Amino acid sequence: FTCGYDGLLNDRTVTITKDMVDQYRNLGGQDMLCQFGDPATLAFKDHVQAAIKTIARHHLDGLIMIGNLVNLVDSAFLSEACAAEKLGTKVIGIPLSLDCNVPFVQQTVGYDTV
Repeated sequence: FTCGYDGLLNDRTVTITKDMVDQYRNLGGQDMLCQFGDPATLAFKDHVQAAIKTIARHHLDGLIMIGNLVNLVDSAFLSEACAAEKLGTKVIGIPLSLDCNVPFVQQTVGYDTV
């Protein structure tokens, strides 16, 4: 999904190819999928419902969400929503923080590369 949550909520996808990855190799890759978008969180029930609709449409087995503490909370809510809808989609949250400020996590992705 492109542009963070916007892509998930509005079903904006892109096929990642070798040529696409080669353009961003050794550049960190933040810009490759335009990870920053609006909304910045799944704060409202309609956001979660739109995400569930997209997940169901694509019959996703899993969804990996990489981000800060707020994104990890969103991944927990989304996981519970998937279970409630009996989708079988596994949602995995991976902590990423330049400040390494995620509780109970000793080191996050991105902390040592700033």
